[in-house]
Amino acid sequence: MTFPSIRIEGAILSGDLLAKLDKGDFVGQRPSDFGFDSQAKLKEEIVRAWTAAQAFYTAFQHKLETVKEGAAATSETRNQWIIPLLGLLGYGELEFQSQSEFVGDKPFRISHHLRSHGAFHVHIVGARESLDKKPVTGPRVSPHAHLQEYLNLTEHLYGLVTNGKLLRLLRDSTRLIKLSYVEFDLDRMFSEELFADFAVFYRLLHVTRLPRSPEKSSESLLERYHQDALESGARIRDGLSFAVEQVVQELGSGFLARNENLRNAVADNSVTARELHHALLRLIYRLLLMMVAEERGLLFTDAATPRQRKLYLDHYSINRLRRLAERRALADSTKHDLWRGLRSTFRLFETDGPGAPLGLTGLGGQLFSAAALGPLQAAELDNGTLLSALAKLSLFRQPDTGQLSRVNYGALATEEFGSVYERLLELHPVINPAVSNLPPTFGFKQAAGNERKTSGSYYTPSSLVECLLDSALDPVLDDRLKNFAKLGYKSADDAVLALKVCDMACGSGHFLIAAAQRIARRLALLR
Repeated sequence: MTFPSIRIEGAILSGDLLAKLDKGDFVGQRPSDFGFDSQAKLKEEIVRAWTAAQAFYTAFQHKLETVKEGAAATSETRNQWIIPLLGLLGYGELEFQSQSEFVGDKPFRISHHLRSHGAFHVHIVGARESLDKKPVTGPRVSPHAHLQEYLNLTEHLYGLVTNGKLLRLLRDSTRLIKLSYVEFDLDRMFSEELFADFAVFYRLLHVTRLPRSPEKSSESLLERYHQDALESGARIRDGLSFAVEQVVQELGSGFLARNENLRNAVADNSVTARELHHALLRLIYRLLLMMVAEERGLLFTDAATPRQRKLYLDHYSINRLRRLAERRALADSTKHDLWRGLRSTFRLFETDGPGAPLGLTGLGGQLFSAAALGPLQAAELDNGTLLSALAKLSLFRQPDTGQLSRVNYGALATEEFGSVYERLLELHPVINPAVSNLPPTFGFKQAAGNERKTSGSYYTPSSLVECLLDSALDPVLDDRLKNFAKLGYKSADDAVLALKVCDMACGSGHFLIAAAQRIARRLALLR
């Protein structure tokens, strides 16, 4: 189930958690867990809160129209919208903080805290301010960064930051690999009347989910959900590489079974097992990249309209095929239309491709070039094989419960892609000859240790990459920021942006991606 106004960044929570929250038997989701009588109907309480919140939102929108041009509308956002909204979720003791709080020698002006829950912090700024840009007056960083830095320097584990349009749940990121938060697009939620999204908002951020104090953070439902997400991520990471191995073999065998021209090309050696393997890998990585981009909302241009987005998501997206793959009755092996449709989707992202009318931009590069799929470009593939392969990429089985869960590609990081790459390094492609009336099949054999050594095929884990960047990249960045003028640059920005990074191993790109992320973080802090 998708929630259009909710976005998860990083590993703070898993995507499948959101769909589980409305199940009465899920942990923390009984009426008594919210402080209601055990006989109360939680859904009726949420409906009552939704009705009241809609009235608050409508009144707030009318009030915004009367706020003079250029004003941040801070008081209006706080008093007429966010405080009443959070009051519906039990935040009745939200207190305004008139003085800055010092952590060491750094002042922090977080607007509100909840005394009943160990001064849980809620930072509310005006609706005409951005969460991601430095305000004209006040802290030297954006509201989001201001609260994030406070969490990183104190014992508080969670906090909320909002401008009335967006509301984000933040977590101390010093204990995580990368920035993590859950974002609720309140404007979209209420303007498009997304009740299901509000129900998740209510069930996840009700005051009873919060830590009672910083010392008891580990006992809170929020932290329990977070730890479940981390465990789920580890299981997905282990399972994804195995799933990709299976999918490559299944798709390879499916193409060989359905295409006489491909079988003939293999027979006369004009298409080798290695060439077919490379084409299959490009297909798999296209699918993985697009699933990540779709779930993160990164495929569309800023000018894309809601109608354009809906057309793509309903008729062209990989997510549409994932939904079909989860309904196995639709996997008809006598039809080929889904693969033909997928090829049309790929064309939308070619350089100068026909994606502009749908608000899409070409992804370009070798991966999305017209010739990238090689012998598969003109081949056919039946619906049954395609949907079976997508089901393996889309779902994983929980080892403890045996339940199938949807992979949250929006939270996938380089480590997951790295685990896929690492496993494939150990395998060499083979095409098994036809037996009796059965067509040839695609498979793998284990690469011998010496074969792998001579090919230079290794994958560097994150711990080693980070250690190398600490010693090789950070000193260079520090020097450039300190001595940019002596180095001939007009600004520290220019000095950082001019930095060139080379991965001498020329491997999976893990080092380059990690270096780019570290440079981007330094540049963001600088700005």
